[in-house]
Amino acid sequence: MKEIASFYDVGEAQVAAGYLRSLGFNVTLPEQHALGAQPELRFAFGGYRLLVPDDDAVGAEAALNRIKRESHGPACPHCGERELRRERRIGIPLLHLLGGFLLPFARGADTFKCRHCGEVVSEDEIDEPEPEL
Repeated sequence: MKEIASFYDVGEAQVAAGYLRSLGFNVTLPEQHALGAQPELRFAFGGYRLLVPDDDAVGAEAALNRIKRESHGPACPHCGERELRRERRIGIPLLHLLGGFLLPFARGADTFKCRHCGEVVSEDEIDEPEPEL
């Protein structure tokens, strides 16, 4: 088995694994259950490793790279890459600790951080792509 990618987010790892399985690749996420039980260890383990048989590694890696290039999200106004991720606020976990009943009323973050250049941009700075009809 060969590692073709690793993810720190379980949802992202499962989506990538599901995509490759839909293409017929035999995919394994060996740390899925251990890190599901103790997610704080995901950085120590190096994230969720995506493994495929050695003979399928080139094709599976090419399929993942093709999806990464076809990213459909808002572009960073500084570098143009489509690698924006919503910034998390410290207040939401604090609200949860103080009173879980307030959590549904907590407002989500309105800033994004570009994974490519590291710039933090507000929601107002982002130009949403026009939907294709």
